[in-house]
Amino acid sequence: MPGKLLDRVLSLHQPVNTVGLDASGGFVLVGLEAGLALYDAERRLRARLDAGGPPVDTVVIGRDLQHLIVATRPGEVVRFDLDRRQEPVAITRQTTLYTPYRDIHSLSYAEAARLLAVGHRGQALSVLTDDGKLVWRQHPDDGTATVAERWSVALDPDGQVLYAGSACHDENIIAALNPHSGELQAYRYEVGLVSNLVALASGGVAATITNGRLDHRLVVLPPDLSEPIWMVEFNDPATALCTDHTAARLVVSVGAHGVIQLYDAHTGVMLADPLALNRPAGHLAITRGSQIAATLPSEQQIVLATYRTEGRL
Repeated sequence: MPGKLLDRVLSLHQPVNTVGLDASGGFVLVGLEAGLALYDAERRLRARLDAGGPPVDTVVIGRDLQHLIVATRPGEVVRFDLDRRQEPVAITRQTTLYTPYRDIHSLSYAEAARLLAVGHRGQALSVLTDDGKLVWRQHPDDGTATVAERWSVALDPDGQVLYAGSACHDENIIAALNPHSGELQAYRYEVGLVSNLVALASGGVAATITNGRLDHRLVVLPPDLSEPIWMVEFNDPATALCTDHTAARLVVSVGAHGVIQLYDAHTGVMLADPLALNRPAGHLAITRGSQIAATLPSEQQIVLATYRTEGRL
């Protein structure tokens, strides 16, 4: 292998649900059972945000950490505008953007287009702006329920394509839609549950799929969702997947031992020896092509891993 993953542990001593990294790699944002915690790269606590608030299950971070958007377990999408000039970092404004109430399965943000996509646990998909204006949705309350349910969603970086994958039946769908109108552009059926989905900067989408106890795979598809560009099979289900749009890399966590694997998104070449965390990872984040964060919910910890190539300090 040309590189290694070197890891450090951030112990929080409280339940941890999700993690995000800012674009610079200088900050780690942790979603907790009561609000958010912001750490710097040296694992120092910089702020407690919305302390005492509801459990946070998903976080996305805006450019330069000027704002963040979270999905809470009660089922709200909330935006926090931040002032980094203060110490600790302070919330200057808190805005509830969307309230689907206990029905949020996934969240994706394309900051360049100011679009948010919400994948629902039920038969619904929604797209809204990052200031809370609904663009469109398919939802049972409107008489426009989707056929499938439990949607993972992924907007491409420019907000020009919305990918959505379902996880409800033996046969599920991965679809490409126009995020501005909801128009279906392409689709394919998959045997198995689409458990994770990320859009790639170069176009196309990566998905982890689980079918029964023995069929677990990571698939990378072109924009038209035709034949896979590459695929890798695992012995155990993938628990988390993420991508870095600046470096075309994919990170996946596999199985109960939380084996972290780093791939070139274009070729499927594994870039580093797998890193076993010895506990299942709940969520992953990557930035700058080399800094990775993983949640270990059972240990109330975040693992911070760094990808190093040979000859590089």
